[in-house]
Amino acid sequence: GFDWGWRCRCRISPMVAPVLIVAPDPALRELVAYGLGRAGLSLESAETGGEALARLHGSRPAALVLDLSLPDIHGVGVIEIVRQLWPEEPVPLNVLSRRHSVEAQDELFELGVDAVLGQPVVLEVLVALICRLAGAAPRVVPKRSRSLARRRKVRRRSASRVV
Repeated sequence: GFDWGWRCRCRISPMVAPVLIVAPDPALRELVAYGLGRAGLSLESAETGGEALARLHGSRPAALVLDLSLPDIHGVGVIEIVRQLWPEEPVPLNVLSRRHSVEAQDELFELGVDAVLGQPVVLEVLVALICRLAGAAPRVVPKRSRSLARRRKVRRRSASRVV
């Protein structure tokens, strides 16, 4: 498979509920599923707002990734319903939006959204953000840095043996 050149592992209990991604674009859902899978998180997906609401009435997700441009219900309507379902313990909400204006983002934050990410999505940022909001401890390590750290560790070990 394709190697992204980064690693993100979430230190999270396997008993945590899955992350729900709601997006009409199948390529976006697959991309996020790939990133979350590599991070060790499980994922459920929905193509429409109605399908998402049906899944949400069944169980509370660890986090919600929501594309505002849904074919049936506007994403703001989904946000309002999600906030009504769990008022005491809100679901972490990540919104994917093509609207980059400060006013539009302020409106979303007033509704209780935790993060607004522009599209196209930077996968590393999205995965680290979901890990953090879902209560995990994200660890994003570029491969070069990790291998460099290993080489330094090996050099230190070999230098200590010579003495």
